[in-house]
Amino acid sequence: MPEKVISKLEPLSHQCIDDIKQFLTSGTGITLFPDRIARNSGALVSDPNTISFKKWIQKNHPGVVTREKSAPFIALHSSDIWLPLIAISSDVSFQFAFGIVTSYVYDLMKSNIGEPSPNASFSLAFQDKSSGKSLKYSYSGPADKIEELSKQALSVCEN
Repeated sequence: MPEKVISKLEPLSHQCIDDIKQFLTSGTGITLFPDRIARNSGALVSDPNTISFKKWIQKNHPGVVTREKSAPFIALHSSDIWLPLIAISSDVSFQFAFGIVTSYVYDLMKSNIGEPSPNASFSLAFQDKSSGKSLKYSYSGPADKIEELSKQALSVCEN
């Protein structure tokens, strides 16, 4: 069965859209927003890799201001990599943020040598400089395919 890969660019829609848009236009650095909805309550919940991703950024890119919006965490009982919605302010380029994500995923995959590639899921929210619109790039699929898609994503989301 072929691996399912979803890679798309779309207008930003989210339960916290006002907070995200405010950050995109006047914030600095990167803010991590919860991006999943709990089945039982309908409330936003944070992805399991949120804290480790934030710490990884702070360790490997100490010049990047990184914040997170708190929400209850969901449990993940597999080796999949679920990241939160990553909102990028105007002082961080899409290319740089995409590079941070691919480096983090690659580092996690190094610990799974010999294992099948886990699935990865993430979204990057950013302000398109030419149109002023808030957009979201989403990826869901095998973690080892992210780098192959990076050239396509970077050309589509160049800003």
